[in-house]
This record gives sequence, structure tokens and C-alpha cells, in this order.
Amino acid sequence: MTTSYFTPFSELSEAHRSVLMNLTLPSPSAFRAWLKDVNQSDKYANLVLEQDQIIAWSAGNFSEQPLLRRIGVFVKPEYRGRGLARTTIDELLQHISGITPQPLAYWYEQSKTRLFKPALAKYNLPDFYNPEIKKVLEQREQDGRTARDIFTRTGY
Repeated sequence: MTTSYFTPFSELSEAHRSVLMNLTLPSPSAFRAWLKDVNQSDKYANLVLEQDQIIAWSAGNFSEQPLLRRIGVFVKPEYRGRGLARTTIDELLQHISGITPQPLAYWYEQSKTRLFKPALAKYNLPDFYNPEIKKVLEQREQDGRTARDIFTRTGY
């Protein structure tokens, strides 16, 4: 049986941070950097545990400054295919949908569109890969603000 809970990064124990770092080892990611970041006030996680062991987690950056908010999910390989990614993303978005003013869009790894798109739609949250959102970002680029500027400013 699994349990889950939502928590600010600032309340993660060192033991949890270590487990989360190991869970994200297969690829370099912003989430690994977030676990080491001094400023933890704008980052949140939803942890999924089985027998007190973290088996999956989702995370998001929700400061009021960025136009884009990064979200992601990680599941231990041996637990994949059980719906844990969908569950933890759903729980994360349920919690954060009312926490801060909404950004221009929520950004995620494009290869995971089938996972994130329905979850964002469920909470009526703006999706970075929505063509209308892309038009706004393209207009900002034409106005002299590149996507790289936007991502650099938001920590991506």
C-alpha cells in the first residue's frame, strides 16, 4: 500500500534529499539542483512512499517571478507502470493550483506530454506546449526577450 504527502522543499529531511538525489540520478535535471539550492521557499514536492520508502515523487517551482513554472516526476524503475506518475502529478497540481498566482505556463519535459497535458487540463492550468502559449512566447522573443532569457531568469 502506498501513501503520499505534499511538502515544501524547505521541510525535506537530509535523508529524503539523499533518496531523491539518487532517484533522479539517470539524468541531469533542474530537480537535482533544486535539492541543493539555498533558496527552498519556492519549491514543492509530492512524495509517494511504500513501507516508508520513497518510490516516486513530483516537484515544481512556483516562485512569483517566473513566467514559466517547471514541473516534473520521477518513479523508481521497478515501480513504473502502476500509475504512480499520474497520481503524484495529480496530487502535486491539486495542491499548487491555488498556492500562487498562475504563471504564463507550466513547463515539463516534452516527451512526457501524455502524462502532463491531461493533469494540467484537469486543473485548468496553462500548458507551455499549448499553441496559444507558444504564440505569446514567440511574440516576447520578437520584442527582444528570447526563450533563453526567459528560461535563464526562471532557473531552467
